[in-house]
Amino acid sequence: MSGDGYDRDREPYDNNARGRIWENGSDRYFRDCENGYSKPSREQELPTPGEARRYDKQRGDPRKGPVRAIEDKSGAIDGNKDHSQLKRDYDLIRDGKVDHLLLRSVEGETISRTAQHLIQDLQRDFPEKFTHQIISRSDAREIWARGLEREPSPQLELPGVGEQARQQKAKQREARQQEREREREDRSREREPTDQTRTREDERDKGKPPAVAKERAGPTAQTKDVREREEAQARAMVESLGLNLSKEQREQVQTILREGRENQRKDPVREIEAGRGQQPPAPPATPHRTPEQERENARAIAKEAGLSPEITGILGLNTNNPHPTIDIDQARLHAESEAARMKNATRERERARKERERNSRYRGD
Repeated sequence: MSGDGYDRDREPYDNNARGRIWENGSDRYFRDCENGYSKPSREQELPTPGEARRYDKQRGDPRKGPVRAIEDKSGAIDGNKDHSQLKRDYDLIRDGKVDHLLLRSVEGETISRTAQHLIQDLQRDFPEKFTHQIISRSDAREIWARGLEREPSPQLELPGVGEQARQQKAKQREARQQEREREREDRSREREPTDQTRTREDERDKGKPPAVAKERAGPTAQTKDVREREEAQARAMVESLGLNLSKEQREQVQTILREGRENQRKDPVREIEAGRGQQPPAPPATPHRTPEQERENARAIAKEAGLSPEITGILGLNTNNPHPTIDIDQARLHAESEAARMKNATRERERARKERERNSRYRGD
């Protein structure tokens, strides 16, 4: 790493993203696709002892004859995987399965001593079938910028998501803890001593109100309190998203979230309520619409309000089985990473545009 502009361009991205951006950029820069090269399918991998060899770009089908291949390296060539690939490359060329291999690497990037020896062996033994192309760092920046142009446009999420995420997570933990405590209390009451059960039966025989009615009113009130807090949290969450929704539209989105919460605890609540001879309260439904119609309507509302696919997924609006809770931490992390990527991509596209204009002026276009 030299710490120059090329290194800074690649720094915000992980290895998978770096490989994808570099392959797409080199395809545009060198017109690989126009020259007949494409990403090989799994069926087109070349068999070698041990692991099969799959090149970044390939022309031809190994099932029909030898192929021509391209391997793009945007960074160092120094790991065991790189060494293993170069050894398999030698075998494939020697055995006539690869007619020509083009290895591209970037000037100044590390090449281990082992990799250097393997590359030298390929150049010495197959001078007509192996080419090592070293790309200047200035050209590498141009390739990187072109690769960024093919990255999907990031969706910036909502402001203030970080603080809202912490508050929502804390409230969800509190609600779950209260629910667990309520269930423990119910299970404990179900295992009461036999003499207390006999006392209740005697009270019923005398026509007196059983003490259990008063005793069990507490958990029922707790259940109601939990649901009321969840409703308040859902309302606050929908409002905090900054969407331009009418009162009816907000209520419809909250209905979807409510269905998710109730579906999650439907079975345990039904078991607890069955022990009391009661049926659990059904979640309120919007009149004249089935739950599927409600979710379809909520998806349309989210689309009109400008919700990104990521947020609609977090809200549970992309499926007929909505999420029971909103994972705002996921939205926050997505927003931060995508905002950084969009900022870098915008900067690189602008740099590439200015450089193309400058080159055009030099050429007198």
